[in-house]
Amino acid sequence: MRAYIKTNPEANLAYIVLRDDVHTQPSLVECALRPDENHTLTDSWQDDPMNPSVCWRPKTAQELDAEKDDEASRQIDETKLVKAVALWAAGHLGIAPAQARQEIKDIYKGL
Repeated sequence: MRAYIKTNPEANLAYIVLRDDVHTQPSLVECALRPDENHTLTDSWQDDPMNPSVCWRPKTAQELDAEKDDEASRQIDETKLVKAVALWAAGHLGIAPAQARQEIKDIYKGL
């Protein structure tokens, strides 16, 4: 596996990992593999992208907290969506909302 930074001017920087046999595009810069999900790109990653200590830094406590907040918000949004769909299904299918919610969860688990 090889790691790359996608540097398209239209997009934000993006870290991707590809198999060695995948053809790459010029907008991809090979870089060191990210040590773990608790690391992020440094501002100077372009100086030596193959050197992990130059390319990556540990995320700050604030960055980690923000990610937790984002994940919690996403989960809340998904929960609201499931409840809304369950209420709609209950009204259209003539079943109890709790039953509709459980069936939606069962379908989601099967995806």
